[in-house]
Amino acid sequence: IEAVGSDVLGAGVSVSSVSISPLSGSGTIRGLTIENPEGFTADNIMQLGEVTVSLNLSSLLSDVIEIYEISVIEPVITYETKITTDNIRALLANLPSTPGAANEDVADDASKRLIIKEFNLRDAQVNLIASIIEQSVVLGDIQLLDIGSENQAATVSQALEKIVGAVSERILNAEMPSLNDLREAVQG
Repeated sequence: IEAVGSDVLGAGVSVSSVSISPLSGSGTIRGLTIENPEGFTADNIMQLGEVTVSLNLSSLLSDVIEIYEISVIEPVITYETKITTDNIRALLANLPSTPGAANEDVADDASKRLIIKEFNLRDAQVNLIASIIEQSVVLGDIQLLDIGSENQAATVSQALEKIVGAVSERILNAEMPSLNDLREAVQG
């Protein structure tokens, strides 16, 4: 997770612990943190307290990993915006556009393909950082179905692009601070 994630995202990824049951194919990842892309001030773009995963264990030995469900519970996402870009777009721009474009040391793992039947993001909080304001925004739940298919499995980059893209879209459509809030912040 740390090696491939850091390489694919172009930003540091760290994990506190991982536990996978070899009998059931379910597991939990705790303390997953993704650093902010270069050029942004906040330390992290995402802190995921707990991620639960259910997968087909026998698929781990194949080129296509079949994941039944991924649930990200109570993540804290820092959305930092500048005049012409934001940290989520910068993270998406770091994703390699072709399989195997990742670092040679992890190319075998990065070129694996995925089928994700269900992805859930629950109870997310977004910390908005703009030039003169910082505010927390509650993001609704996000559910994505069928990322990749039997006939066309997704690369890790394609799966991340779809997930991060959905989060970005939800943030951009979220209720942001009004002009009066900004005026009060400036006056304060």
